[in-house]
Amino acid sequence: MCHVLEKRHVDFQERFMERRRQRQIKDQEALLMENKELSDIEVVNDVTHYLKRGNKSSKKWKKIEMLERDFRHLLAMDGMKYHYKRDFYWRTWRTVASYGGTERIVCYKCNNIVQAPGCQSCGMWTIEETPPPCPYEFFSVITDKLLCGAYYTQYTDIYTTCPSIINFSDLTATCDNPIETKWRFTKMYGMPENQRNKHIICGNQDSCEITTSYEITPNYVIFRIINSKNDVIYSRIMKPNYTNYICIDDCGRFNQNTKKVGNIDIPLKLTLLTTKLNENIEERIPAQNGPFNSTGRNCKAANRPVFCGTVP
Repeated sequence: MCHVLEKRHVDFQERFMERRRQRQIKDQEALLMENKELSDIEVVNDVTHYLKRGNKSSKKWKKIEMLERDFRHLLAMDGMKYHYKRDFYWRTWRTVASYGGTERIVCYKCNNIVQAPGCQSCGMWTIEETPPPCPYEFFSVITDKLLCGAYYTQYTDIYTTCPSIINFSDLTATCDNPIETKWRFTKMYGMPENQRNKHIICGNQDSCEITTSYEITPNYVIFRIINSKNDVIYSRIMKPNYTNYICIDDCGRFNQNTKKVGNIDIPLKLTLLTTKLNENIEERIPAQNGPFNSTGRNCKAANRPVFCGTVP
């Protein structure tokens, strides 16, 4: 009987030691993987971005893929329509069928109605014959001279990795730096329920507002998606050779005044005296940025909200 107890004791001890060795091996593998990931990072404004690679079945990879795919679907108006503002005007587009049966993209621009009795801040949608300003979205950087992205007529091509190759030199004609865009999305209700996509960027809501920003530097291009609370919910650093570094957690907060991203919220202190003083200063100083700086047009007046109603 004593021999049986001793044998069981040895078996339990060996099993315990074997499990301990397996845990140590797993811990070492996890540490090696963590060190490998930490060695492939980029930090901008104290926000850490990780190289997009590795296990495609991981939760983080799936979340990145879902968010990037969701943005492409939103651009294509797949389930949600939108209008956007990249300069001082709200714009949108629709796919229409021509007489020959072929489809084409028609762009609309919200123009101010200057003289309208009984109507303030009114506007009307007009067809825009020329391409809108800075009509691009960027997905990666190919070289120091070329970008991978999509022209505005290619937004519906959501399954092509690189619909267009864009020259950096083409951006100087109509694009600012940073390229900031405000988007207002509204759910389409005329679609069958089984064809409606759940958009995680909008939190599966019927409508939402976001801001996107492209900041071009000599070493990289950084793209951010910012929600209505000024939280950066997605950030991508794009470097040559299609190298992308991604942040989807704790990506900082966007300051609408400085156009900078940081992790620390600065308490906002306002008084009636300073608020009134700032308003007087804004009225006296002409706009310094944007396409109207040569005429000295007041940015505050140009940025007044205009309601254009529903696009046909």
